[in-house]
Amino acid sequence: MKIRLAHITSLEFLLTVVIFSCLLLPNIIYIGEVAVSLHVFLVFLFFPLILFYLMKIRINRYNVYYLIFLFLVVISTLWGYVALGVPFSWRDVNEIVRYLIPLLAMLLVNCTKSEKMLRYMYLFFLFSVPLIFLISVIEYFNLFNLAPLVGKLYTSDLHVRNMIDYSHRCFVTGGDPNIGAFIVLLYLFFFYYFYLSQKKIFSLIVFFLLMIVVLMTSSRTAFFSMAAVILFSVFHNRAYSFTLRLCLLLVGILVILLILPRFYYLYEGIRTFFSGTNTSFNTRLHMWEDELKIFKQSLWIGWGPAKAIHTTIVDGEYVLLLRRYGIVGFISLLVFIYKVPLKLLRWELPPDAPSHLQILFSAFRLYSGVIPFLMFTNNFFFGYQLFLPYAVFSAVLYNYVSHEESVSYYNGTQSH
Repeated sequence: MKIRLAHITSLEFLLTVVIFSCLLLPNIIYIGEVAVSLHVFLVFLFFPLILFYLMKIRINRYNVYYLIFLFLVVISTLWGYVALGVPFSWRDVNEIVRYLIPLLAMLLVNCTKSEKMLRYMYLFFLFSVPLIFLISVIEYFNLFNLAPLVGKLYTSDLHVRNMIDYSHRCFVTGGDPNIGAFIVLLYLFFFYYFYLSQKKIFSLIVFFLLMIVVLMTSSRTAFFSMAAVILFSVFHNRAYSFTLRLCLLLVGILVILLILPRFYYLYEGIRTFFSGTNTSFNTRLHMWEDELKIFKQSLWIGWGPAKAIHTTIVDGEYVLLLRRYGIVGFISLLVFIYKVPLKLLRWELPPDAPSHLQILFSAFRLYSGVIPFLMFTNNFFFGYQLFLPYAVFSAVLYNYVSHEESVSYYNGTQSH
């Protein structure tokens, strides 16, 4: 596929650049202690683009789910100020403004051709994976003593010092090791299905190398979720015979037993977790207990962001969402996140669909399976770096499926 000027100035291409810059590109400046990435500047393009495409913009049912969540966020925030005595903070306003960015992106997605954008996303996955390997090798092995320099482009000094002096955890292109690991998982699932579709050996090699990169992050959440969804995929896929499934399971266990002990931080984290002495997880439990006490004071609507009086660091998104936006806001966001994965479970691509569509659809399904794990111990929605690409990816797939369903329905009515 030749990339011409008309292609790189298209809305589909620009949106694809934004979401991949969010996943891959470093922070370019610091305003105080706040890191600002290139994708933030690219997001400012959304506002003039919204005006330019104003007459073409339409709101579909999927957008409405997110609009409902935003409405509930505003209600929770106002309730906190009026009824619960939360002091006003501009940080709360900034939080809500950041929630608007995925909405603007999804509205622009509605002005694109879904199949064209999926094609661009497919190409970006293929050609950007070398950057994943390059950054991870530099960080983990401190190649040419570049780890401190590269690390500071992506994350805080604290994470960089821990990586070099203590934990030896690389964070790849993420803001922390867990976010980095889940960025890698998106690529890993892509190349997993690329191999199943194309049967090319290089894709299998890339897949196994990406598994090593996940181990290099020493993210226990990513490790367990990766193992769980891949095992589910292997045993759920009817193309595998029982013997092949059993062999793959035994090989996987053997590889884990041989390789896992070489990643000390990850290995010790898993060992202490099962022994009940993991200080990181025990600290999380205490934080969750404190958050749930606050949540119980406003069950249904929550407190709003309330950054003036409540901590913003809670390693567990479920309790943080409940505390901020109550049961109603919590459920509305989960409905939005899982609307497209559930829709895809009820809809299958035709067997003669292009291979790039089959790969992207399958990778998205599998990736949606690791999100519950991530939200349990870390942050997905509040992590921003993962949520914007997910929202755009979901919106593109939703529009594609909706279009195909309408075409199928129209052809069915015409045949009668």
